[in-house]
Amino acid sequence: MKRLFFLFLFILISCLGFGQSMEAEGLDFIHKLFNKQYTKAAFYFAENVKVQISPKKLEQVVNQVSEKFGNYESNIETNKQETQEGTIYYFYSKFEKQKIDIEITFGSKNKIVGFFFTLHKHYNKKAEYEFGEEYDIVSDGIKLTGTLIIPKEKNQKILCIFIHGSGPEDRDETIYKNKPFKDLATGLMKYGIATFRFDKRTLIAPETLESDYTINDVTIRDVINSINHFRKNDTFKFYRIVLIGHSLGGMLIPKILLSHKSGIYGAIIMAGNARPLYEVLSEQIQYLYKLNPSERMKRKMEKMGKQIDYLKSKKFSLNTPRDSLPLNQPASYWKSLKDYNIKKIAKKINKPLLILQGEHDYQVTMKDFNLWKNALRGIQNVEFKSYPKLNHIFMETDDMATPANYKTKNIFLNML
Repeated sequence: MKRLFFLFLFILISCLGFGQSMEAEGLDFIHKLFNKQYTKAAFYFAENVKVQISPKKLEQVVNQVSEKFGNYESNIETNKQETQEGTIYYFYSKFEKQKIDIEITFGSKNKIVGFFFTLHKHYNKKAEYEFGEEYDIVSDGIKLTGTLIIPKEKNQKILCIFIHGSGPEDRDETIYKNKPFKDLATGLMKYGIATFRFDKRTLIAPETLESDYTINDVTIRDVINSINHFRKNDTFKFYRIVLIGHSLGGMLIPKILLSHKSGIYGAIIMAGNARPLYEVLSEQIQYLYKLNPSERMKRKMEKMGKQIDYLKSKKFSLNTPRDSLPLNQPASYWKSLKDYNIKKIAKKINKPLLILQGEHDYQVTMKDFNLWKNALRGIQNVEFKSYPKLNHIFMETDDMATPANYKTKNIFLNML
């Protein structure tokens, strides 16, 4: 068991960058737009567009977008397409509630002739996917777009399937310029381990979810369908399937293993919370308020505190409106998590588990790691390892992590 799982502790990285004048102008336009500098943002429009879209209209657009997706946070990556209408840039952007593309079309003289807010469009860039191939599977009627890497040398006949954290994550679990899942998959390839990572349903097909969706609809069924796909594929007939779950994906590992008792060799939980999600959220926002004790952050903390209190109270039911609950998730989603007794189910698992934790992680903390240890103490085939300087995405920080750490392109560390 040790020999198998310690193969996963060698991690490498690769980088990708962009840099063109229209891209810089597009980013500047977005920055001014979401910093409420509407007159300055309108300066980037072509003359015929200025007539149609006034600064007042821009303000209305921003208010509508912010209401639906939350505040704009950052640009994740930029993609480019040449068309007859002009050059289109897709600024893959992180908002509070969702990641989407801001589509900006440049006409003559590098002026903006159109912009839209759309679902993220994946681009198969050769440099980004130097290792692996586009590989899609069908799960409950939708195509899960992903990347499959099969090592050409020293093939260990192990296939890892990645499970994302919360939110509409892409296959790389991109956060700013960091791509932890991609880095991990690339590193595992060099040690003869195959990997499959895919774009999450909530990113590529949120419209397929019913209004009363649960954690099964958001994550679990797609993971199980992925396992079944590879189990039925003759190429992987003799492969051992290992799940790698990060954050919320790690928390769900015991539930997935119990739901799918055959076909999985073992699993790795990376910074998976052992407490209910609402407890972790409460701790996170209190920590962020201490870092930035502003009035805005105070209001957010107080609002979430009221939502969590309501969720924990006897008033909570399947009829509770979304805006009364954390993260604007439906009552059905929260009930499915409340009904999940993590530690009780984890004790029923008889497969190898490796539980990893960064000691500088403020999102899922050492409290959770110690809860895993206490709950699974004495159970065979369970290994625990924590890393003194690593944060939530297993990158090194000298002190307890902050959100600013994620903005710097970092190394997905060799965790030996």
